[in-house]
Order: sequence, then structure tokens, then C-alpha cells
Amino acid sequence: MRNKKILALFLGIDFLLVLYIAGAWFFSDVMVHFKQRTLAEDQAKLELSGVGDMGLPEPESVRIVADFAPPLQPVAETDVIEIGAWYFRHPAAQAAGRSKCAVILHHGHTGTRWGAIKYGPLFWKRGCDLLSLDSRYHGESGGSCGSYGYHERHDMRRVIAWLQQRTGLPKSQIGLMGESMGAAVSLMTAALEPELAFVAADSSYGDLKNVLMERGAMQYGDLLLSIMLPGAEFFGNMRCNMRVDEVSPARHAANVRIPAFISHSTADAGTLPYHSEDIYANLPGDARVLHMNDWNAPHARDINVNYAGYEAHMDAFLAQHVPTFGR
Repeated sequence: MRNKKILALFLGIDFLLVLYIAGAWFFSDVMVHFKQRTLAEDQAKLELSGVGDMGLPEPESVRIVADFAPPLQPVAETDVIEIGAWYFRHPAAQAAGRSKCAVILHHGHTGTRWGAIKYGPLFWKRGCDLLSLDSRYHGESGGSCGSYGYHERHDMRRVIAWLQQRTGLPKSQIGLMGESMGAAVSLMTAALEPELAFVAADSSYGDLKNVLMERGAMQYGDLLLSIMLPGAEFFGNMRCNMRVDEVSPARHAANVRIPAFISHSTADAGTLPYHSEDIYANLPGDARVLHMNDWNAPHARDINVNYAGYEAHMDAFLAQHVPTFGR
């Protein structure tokens, strides 16, 4: 009788263990193999008829190999991927035969290059070339999984190198502008690229673990997420060759040595505003601004709700902290 109870106990434990592993595997799949949108789906979701809605000309579609080597070291990634992007060369650059400045635009989670072009006019009016890209495992870019900045920051470094080669610009005339996940990727890239002109981050998360817990709790509940997240993190790390605890723009902000523009809606319920406050608090030096906007905008929509106000913030930031940009 006693042996039967012990056997039943072990079977029960084995069942719970299998159940936990299955659940953790499911949540890791949600984490790194999320459903992303195609370019057409994203365009329809954003209700854009074309890039002309943003006052931009038709771009050149380009493919950038993300293992662009010199002078960079290869990243610890098994797959060599291509980044799909649109390159907008400014008419002033065509007329002068050379570019004067450029900005790389980075969209948010599950989106595409369409989601970032709304920031383009902020810099197009200054005569800057633009590059709006699809992050790895998004849109038309390659990659077997999404890592929220762990691998993407290295992809971005190769995109910067490609843009330098294409435009002939020094890094001091190239800026980064991202929203949500793209903001987090841009910040983590900036921590590795101290020669860039600036980084602008709208609605960034400060720490991946925190935002996964906060967003996941809305869908699955606090208790279930707190139980399953450690296992999901373990399998996510294994499946995407990443480290979730390394994806912390707030912590990496301490290594950002270029001017930084941080912006967030106080009404943001998707990525809570404290994330940007944590990032700003960790940025060194005085070349930094934080705008906590009370325009009642949802996540990453401040520029949609109040373009004039957003433009004024960006113009003031560039005038004070990056006065030579575009000159």
C-alpha cells in the first residue's frame, strides 16, 4: 500500500513537471516566435495609402546583410540574415552629390518599416536621408526568432555600417529614432556606438522581464505569469540563443555617450511610463531630455495625437544638444 502511494506521488510529480514544461514551452513560443505582420498587413492596420501620406517620395527597397563584417566582429548568432528596408535619399543630397545627414527609423514589436516612417518628416525637413527597416523576424527581414534587442542591436550596427558606406557620412551625422521595441533596440545600439549623432527613443521598455510580466499579466493573469515566466525565459533563451536578462535598455543607458531624446505618454497602458523614467535616470551627462507627455495618447502614439508638439520637442532637442547635425 505504501509503495502504491509513493508511486502515485511520483506519477503526480512527473505529471506536474510535464505540464509545467509544456506550459513554459508554450509561453517561450509566444515570446520569441510571436505572430508578426506583413508589410501589406501593417500598411492596412496603420491606414496608410503610401509613403506620400508622410510627405515622402517613393523609396528604394534595399536588402542589408546583417553580418556586414569590417570593422565589426561577428555576433554570436548561427543564422546570417538579411534586413529589408526602405532608403529615402533626400533631393538635396541628389542635387549636391552628397548626403548631409541620415536617420535610421525603427518600428515596434510585431510591426514593420511602415510603423516608423511617421517620424521621418521630423528629419526629412532638415535635408536628411532616411532608412526605415524591418527588424529581424519582422516584415521582410530574415531571422528565426525575435530577441527584443539582444541580437537586433548587432544587426543595427551593421545597418549603420551599410548606411555609412552608401552615403559616405561619418557616424556623427547619423541618428537613431525608434518607438517601443525599436526604441529599446536603438538605445542598446547607442550604448555600443558612441560616435553617433543622437538616439531618440519613444515609449521604450526599460527592462524586458518587467514588460513581459506586465503585458503578459493583462492576458494571462499575475499568478500564472509569475509561475511560468522563469521556465519561459529558460526555453526562450535556449531557442533564440539569447539572454532575456541582458535585454535592459535602462541598464545599458549608463553606457550611452551620445545625446538622448526620451519621450513617453503618461497615458500609456501598454508600456508603463516609468520605463522611460528609469532609462532617463540612468543616462549619464547633461545631453539628455525626457518628455512625459500628457496628451492622452495610447502607446507610441504621441506623434499621431500632437505632431506639432512632438516636432517642437525634437527641434529644441536637436538645437540644444546636436546643433551641428545636418551641417
